Amino acid sequence: MAIIRNRDGEVLFDEPGKSVRQLIVENKRPVSAGPDGLLAPLADADLHGQDLHGLDLSGAWLIDADLSHANLAGADLDGADLSDADLTGADLSEATGGEDTRLDGADMQATTLDHADLSDAHMEGVRLEGAIAPGLALAGAQLTGATLYGAMLDGTVLDGANLQFAALTGASLSCAGLHGAFMELAVLAYTDLSDADLKHASLEGADLRGSDLTRANLRNADMRPLRVGDGTRRVSLSHARLDSADLSGADMTGVILDLASCRDADTTGTNLRDATPADMAALLTEPDPEPPASPGGRWIQPTLGI
Repeated sequence: MAIIRNRDGEVLFDEPGKSVRQLIVENKRPVSAGPDGLLAPLADADLHGQDLHGLDLSGAWLIDADLSHANLAGADLDGADLSDADLTGADLSEATGGEDTRLDGADMQATTLDHADLSDAHMEGVRLEGAIAPGLALAGAQLTGATLYGAMLDGTVLDGANLQFAALTGASLSCAGLHGAFMELAVLAYTDLSDADLKHASLEGADLRGSDLTRANLRNADMRPLRVGDGTRRVSLSHARLDSADLSGADMTGVILDLASCRDADTTGTNLRDATPADMAALLTEPDPEPPASPGGRWIQPTLGI
């Protein structure tokens, strides 16, 4: 006998002879509530730890549901709404979604996303701290204000994704595809971006201090200052590693390069207008061997000043 309760323990469905999987598929879509609009039968459902691998959840409304530690590997999330859902520790390996998939505000800390494809999904304000996601596809995804501290996103495809105001301190994005990504005012401090493709990326006002951009492709990237309120925020590459990076054609107006390593970087056609003598010297001198760490050796989120 399958019973589905909400997060307060109240019974939503109790149907003998049916599995939890059957009940979810049969009740995944919203129903008419008359003049009150639509009712989502599975909103706020407690599905933690459930085995839902390969399940067709297309069009499902699972708003605010508890799916922590659930097995959603290979699930179809096209058109599903999991806004504010708890997906901590869940397995979404090879799950698929699209432009109508909503994960806004979802808690996806320590979620496994190996080879999942959530391209074009809406994920504003999602929490992905510590997520493990080799081969993840997030091209065109809306990740404004997302939190990705320490996430393992090596090789992730984020071409054209919106990461404005996102926090990626300490994340690993080695070999990631960020071609044309929007990262204005993003915090990328102490992030591993080695070998990443950042061509035509918009990094205005971003914080890249202490990040590793070794061999990264920043051709035609936009790193100009950005006006915020009554002030201006400059891109910081202080203590960053840009060895052998391609900076050709990049607009680095006003960029802070204090103690950055830029050995063998290609600066053909790079705009370094308003660079200070110290910033220019960073292109020619040896860097500090290591960027500064917080107490205990853990990176802390930098405080951005205006």
